[in-house]
Amino acid sequence: TLCLATALALLGLASAPPAQALTCNTYETVKQAGGETCTGIMQCVGRIPATLSGNWCIDILDSATYSEEVFITTRDANNFRIVIGTDTGGFRPVVNPPSQSTAAFQIANASVTIQNITIITTNTVQYGIWASSPNVTISSVNIDAGGNPDILIWNAGVSISSNSSISYSSITVRLAGGLQLTGDQSNVSYSTAANNASGSSRVTLHLNGVSSNTITQSYFSNLGGVSVRLNANADYNTISQSTITSTSGNGVQLNSRSSNTITRCYISVTGAAHGIQFAGGSYNTLEQSTITIDTGGGYSLNFFSSSWNTVTRSYIFNRAGTALRAEGGSINNTVSQSTVASTNQAAVSLTGSSRSDFIQDYISGGVDGVVSQTDNNSLSQSTITCSVAGCAALHLNSPGAAGDNNSVSQCFIKAPNGYGLLISGGAKDNTISQSTITSNTRLYPAVFFNRASTNTIADSYIQGSSAVVISGSTGTIINSSVLVATNTLGSAVWMTTTSVNLFMSSNTITGGPQGAGIYLDQNNTGSISLSTNTIMPSSRYGIYVATQTAGAQVWITSNTIISTATAAGNVYGIYLNGLASGATIHNNNLVVRNQANTGANTIYGLYGQTLQGGLNIHHNRINNPDMITGGKYVSAYFADSSSITFKFNDV
Repeated sequence: TLCLATALALLGLASAPPAQALTCNTYETVKQAGGETCTGIMQCVGRIPATLSGNWCIDILDSATYSEEVFITTRDANNFRIVIGTDTGGFRPVVNPPSQSTAAFQIANASVTIQNITIITTNTVQYGIWASSPNVTISSVNIDAGGNPDILIWNAGVSISSNSSISYSSITVRLAGGLQLTGDQSNVSYSTAANNASGSSRVTLHLNGVSSNTITQSYFSNLGGVSVRLNANADYNTISQSTITSTSGNGVQLNSRSSNTITRCYISVTGAAHGIQFAGGSYNTLEQSTITIDTGGGYSLNFFSSSWNTVTRSYIFNRAGTALRAEGGSINNTVSQSTVASTNQAAVSLTGSSRSDFIQDYISGGVDGVVSQTDNNSLSQSTITCSVAGCAALHLNSPGAAGDNNSVSQCFIKAPNGYGLLISGGAKDNTISQSTITSNTRLYPAVFFNRASTNTIADSYIQGSSAVVISGSTGTIINSSVLVATNTLGSAVWMTTTSVNLFMSSNTITGGPQGAGIYLDQNNTGSISLSTNTIMPSSRYGIYVATQTAGAQVWITSNTIISTATAAGNVYGIYLNGLASGATIHNNNLVVRNQANTGANTIYGLYGQTLQGGLNIHHNRINNPDMITGGKYVSAYFADSSSITFKFNDV
């Protein structure tokens, strides 16, 4: 967290030039020791006429402390200005409002400028500066209520209305608001505001129901409450090139408002709070900004019941918790060209919200990269990764009839120590296309369908211990993809027990040396269709089919299965083990493309054991084109089997 002095230096406030007065038609001077027009500020204010005929300037020519409450009202500025302060820069007068004052300066008059003044309170007052009228300028003013007792200024350091300006100023309070904007179209620049009491629940910068204000190149900090809050339909406000820090409250909180912009800002929170919370609003923009949380349980960016917001080209980091969370019915939020990262939790968590879009992002999590328990979200052209052992780079989960109809396209998804993609809990109708998904080469599958339904992978590259594992899932579709198993015992696709329906076509498949290209474990049901796939040489089994449940229909059609002849053990193009319900195998090519001596072992094109009827094998080409230089080759072998139809095959 930057200290106030450092922030002042960074913003150029320590060497900021004093505001220059306008050309004064009337020029009056104040000096406490006498010798000038007045010995007190209010004495010269009392000399201002009811209607101005030119700019009226009150120049304070010493650095004395004035124990006054300066009150300006009922003057008709008549398109001119009232200027109070010093325009030489050589003096720094101090105003210390007396006991029971409302403020050091009460401005109930339009077109007033306060410049080059320090306000230090030793008495309890409501405001440092309170301006209820428009077109007020505050320049190079320092307000300091940071001493003891805590409540010296109890409402706000500065409160301004519409069409006003604050520049090169510093506000320090404890148990009060820092800067309140109560009107529209005001500007704050090159200024700081700080709440430096840990027990404070007040807001440092508060835009309450106001519009079209601009805050730029400023610094806001809060040790106890929210640093920046926009609420009550505040809209079209812009905060840019500013630093916002908080210890116990949110850095930025946007409530019930729309169309606000935060750009090129640095937002840092160190306590159990959020960096930015979009709560209840819409059409807000966060761009080119950095949001970080080092400790605590908050989210760096939180969408809560907030929709149609845009985050772009930003860095969102959380060392302790989740970096980005969308919840509470948030919809249609977009995050693009941004980095979202967490060290110990999921980088992105989507729950109770839907239709979020992530485009061209880099997302890196600890426990998981992205966890989606919601519907109709889209991730495209993004890199998603996680680091903790057993994590999932992308986890689509449906604990309560959610996590459905998500779309992932043109993404690179990797988990060096876990799952690339995990779809679980009944999540259904998700689509992954044109993406690369990789996982740990020894332990975890790249894609794990665990109790999921009707999910589709298409046009993708999948590589892991086993490329794809399907467990207790229904209606899995894998088309036009490259699937590679990297574990010695791994399979490119492993369909475990109690799954229903599998459709695979036009894939290129490589299994582990002792594994299978496609391994259909026992007790699956429904229709299992393997069509027009190419199974590359390297695995012991091209396709392995165990005993399926009664009524299961297995179709193996128009595939090319290339086996590798070796003396290390038996090799099988298609291995059928205990099929009771039968299968249809037709129009496949089962071939050998390497020369080898199998020694005491055998290479089989088609091998079946304990097959009990309903097996139709026809129009296949099972071929060894002089590749076996020694040992055994058997095109088709059946043991303990009956009622097999084997015809029209080229053996």
